[in-house]
Amino acid sequence: MRTAGWRPGRGGAGEAGMAMLMALVVIMVLAIVSAGLANLAVSEYSTATTVDRSSQAFLAAEAGAELAIDLLRGDPDADWSDQATSSVSWTTCCANSPRPLANTAFPDPDSPICATSPCPVGTFTVAVRRIAGRDPAANITVRAIGTVRGATRTIEFELRRATGADFMMYSILDVDTTAISGGGSLQFHGSAYIEGNLVLRGAAQAGFFNDRYVSLADAPRFLNHLYIQRNLDTTTGNPTIGNPYHWVHIGGSITGRVSTNFNPTNLDSTVLPPFYPDVVAETQRALTTPGNLLRQSGGTLQFVRCRWQGSGWIAETPSPPNLVLAGTVATDTFFLPPPTVDPANPCGGYPASISQVRAGGQFRLMWDPTDATAQLVFRNDTRPIYVPGGVRIGRDIRYEGRGTIVVGNQPSAVAPGQVTAQSGCALDFNLNSLCGTQTGSHPGYSLRARISPCLGSPGTDNPLSTYARVNASHPNSPDVAVFVVNGSAHANLNANACAQEMNLMAIVGARGSSALFTIVRKLQWYGILMTRGMGLGQVPDFWQMPDMLTHLPAWTREIILQPGNPVQVLNWRELY
Repeated sequence: MRTAGWRPGRGGAGEAGMAMLMALVVIMVLAIVSAGLANLAVSEYSTATTVDRSSQAFLAAEAGAELAIDLLRGDPDADWSDQATSSVSWTTCCANSPRPLANTAFPDPDSPICATSPCPVGTFTVAVRRIAGRDPAANITVRAIGTVRGATRTIEFELRRATGADFMMYSILDVDTTAISGGGSLQFHGSAYIEGNLVLRGAAQAGFFNDRYVSLADAPRFLNHLYIQRNLDTTTGNPTIGNPYHWVHIGGSITGRVSTNFNPTNLDSTVLPPFYPDVVAETQRALTTPGNLLRQSGGTLQFVRCRWQGSGWIAETPSPPNLVLAGTVATDTFFLPPPTVDPANPCGGYPASISQVRAGGQFRLMWDPTDATAQLVFRNDTRPIYVPGGVRIGRDIRYEGRGTIVVGNQPSAVAPGQVTAQSGCALDFNLNSLCGTQTGSHPGYSLRARISPCLGSPGTDNPLSTYARVNASHPNSPDVAVFVVNGSAHANLNANACAQEMNLMAIVGARGSSALFTIVRKLQWYGILMTRGMGLGQVPDFWQMPDMLTHLPAWTREIILQPGNPVQVLNWRELY
């Protein structure tokens, strides 16, 4: 008989194999998970590196953009047209620390403008290009491309230099329509800049209208701006800011009710800093390098004026300091010789004919009241006509050419250091030396361009068709007249739009003076008016002249376009 005993069952070997298999499975799962985690870690690292490089590339592009703004803002001649072509670009390294070299001109495509090399982080490239249909002197496109270890980001924006030519009206003091006789009507058609308050109250006709081109390349709605440094007051009446207005910028507050006629597309509190020209400094500069011959007599400054005597020219003796544009006969004709002629014989050597002298153009300004087409003729726009005293207009005038007349209003100032801010009457459209103390029998006279769409259409008032345009006799130079006035101005005009000023710019009064531009009756002003203060009359209308910066005389352009002008960044966007 066998005795029963224990021995391992057959299932033991299978269980051991199963355990080994399960261990292998676990190991494989762990390996897969580990590999996945490692791959994820590598992917996350790669993504983080890519994002980091992309962010650094964006910062590099921003560095290039900011450096471009800084360099362009300080461009010595403030004229970007020599920078902006279809291909001008420049590259710099050390995007982490863009320090311009002290002696590097902008732009220099072949030279780095950073002091550190080699580049520790990345590079940026900046291209400066023109904008089709806009004056490149003050409007350009900037593209900045940042590159860091293969990552690239691109920023593009428009840069615009704000100038007085962007506004049909600029006033240092408040503009108050309640001071206007006839119910407070006042109409501005275009852009305006007011350093003080705008009190826009009174009749329904008071308003700012977006119905004028800023550039002839524009299409409606136009890009007009209204800047008010302080407050807008619309407490009474039913004034209009609309059509709608593209931008209204109010640094202070809006008081009173805002009627349904207050209709801006954009409204903010971002107001450009003031940039009104320094009238005294510009008067001093004009006295230093005038375009016409001057002379001293008894401690005062006088014109050298060559007047027609029927058979030849003779220098007036004595020659008063005022420029008087009046008369109707040939012996009222005179011209101002250039400063390069012989002071002892300034009127000698000229042809004994008004027409021959006019055709020869060897003068700076000619007044020929017998010519039916244009009585006032400018012949040089690079240097100003300097008037020691004032300008008196004694008849309706048409002018041709481009020129700047600086009205010193201080004949006793025979050296630049003696020129100070003046407030007396300096520019008078009434031939009235007392500037506005006489009315009625002293009507105002107009000054307008020789060529205009209204010519031959008396009574036509079509503001959209009136702008600075090239005329037939000066194909590269539209008719534009500019007055820089160290003192006050006065106008007593009352006529339809086509009998008023055309292509006319006036800068009236210096800061710190009490100078005003006084308007007695209805005035139609086509051009630019920059004034310390305005004395408003009945229903004046101000019409913006498109592209005026392009057409201004060279000397005035230097006044308006300066490195100190505010720079605006528009349409900032990332391309890719």
